[in-house]
Amino acid sequence: MDKIENFKKKLLAAAKQRGFENAEFFYQSTRSRKINVFNGKIEKYQDSNVGGCSFRGLYNGKMGYYYSESLDEAEIEKMLEMAAANARLIENDDRELIFDGRDAEYASVSTYDASLTELTADDLADFALRLERAAYAADKRVKNVLASTVTAGESYISIGNTAGLDLNERSNYAFGFADCVAEENGMTKENGDFAFYPKKELMDPEGLARAAVEKTTAMLGADSVESGSYKVIIKNEAMADLLGCFDGNFYGENVQKGFSLLKGRTGEKIASEMITLADDPHLAGGLSTTAFDSEGVPTRLNTVIENGVLKMFLHNLKSAAAAGEEPTGNGFKQSFKGTVGISATNLYIKNGGSSFDGLCKSMQNGLVITELSGLHAGTNSISGDFSLLASGYLVQNGEIGSPVEQITAAGNFYDLLNMVKAVGNDVKFNSSGVGAPSILFDEISIAGK
Repeated sequence: MDKIENFKKKLLAAAKQRGFENAEFFYQSTRSRKINVFNGKIEKYQDSNVGGCSFRGLYNGKMGYYYSESLDEAEIEKMLEMAAANARLIENDDRELIFDGRDAEYASVSTYDASLTELTADDLADFALRLERAAYAADKRVKNVLASTVTAGESYISIGNTAGLDLNERSNYAFGFADCVAEENGMTKENGDFAFYPKKELMDPEGLARAAVEKTTAMLGADSVESGSYKVIIKNEAMADLLGCFDGNFYGENVQKGFSLLKGRTGEKIASEMITLADDPHLAGGLSTTAFDSEGVPTRLNTVIENGVLKMFLHNLKSAAAAGEEPTGNGFKQSFKGTVGISATNLYIKNGGSSFDGLCKSMQNGLVITELSGLHAGTNSISGDFSLLASGYLVQNGEIGSPVEQITAAGNFYDLLNMVKAVGNDVKFNSSGVGAPSILFDEISIAGK
């Protein structure tokens, strides 16, 4: 880390001497170790390291860029020369901003667990082997475990600029996944589950195996239902997946470009008063918890919808300036070579007051949707329309009944937000860092038999 920090200081000092009016250094490195077990043997082991830096600087009023995977100080002069040459070629007048972070205050967040980094290849193999064994042992109907996988990842980010910004953050995690095949009475079903572990002590291969097997075996014997309008509970993980298809409508850049129907509706009621949507970058154990974004802007809790009322949009520096507002700490890029866009961190619908069983009792008769598929092909992110393959359960007299599959759920996301009858207290996050509780809706169109 010392090499990175020393390079950052020397590069920025040289940029000033070279005549850059303002300049920024961004470094990111990631390491990922992944093991997959099949039939009691390690099928694949991957260990990848990717890292590099980007430099951008304002030179004669234009922003120039340069990317490098090298932190050799002998490269500094070349980086500055190439960035200056790049700036001279710029012909558009797009305003580029570099954050002045001298007076910024940053939250203290926990994103790193030393014990995760200490995991050896043998530790990861042991987890994956235990995961596979536990899946087979959980239910005799499990005939195959297609994937028993564990990934340990870590990253380091360093940002600095000539305006005084100097930040770094280290983070790590582990991630487990099991994919099972179960068979009964000639019917075969495949399903699985995942778990995100921000700390080593939380890693539980047996618990993950049980969850994956339960999701798989629960769908044995599933059938379709008659087409019609049903009261529906969309279970937490499926609701999170649906929300994730439309989160771009709350991004300032999309609003300004006309890619969101929410333009001009700040302060209006757009959902049931039971819906509060928050983006919390400081969430303990969150998949995307961080103290600052890729521009060095401090992250903060952003309440996008409060009791059904649209309160705000998420911004990076550029979209915030265009809107005449403060940045919200949502300017992120995918890698050191990427451009800054807008992304939520830990975006979720807040818990309501009903247990899942309470939602079923309240609904009495209807459907629980536990899984939605075809999410990209079956949704229109701008209009809000969706038509998605679904599976789940019948609910009869308030009790979970037989499993259901081969149905299509159709509707409009914005309409759905206004058809909420009750909100559960079981928020769960999906693998993309989007979360939701189970929600009971008054009516959803279901195409079946």
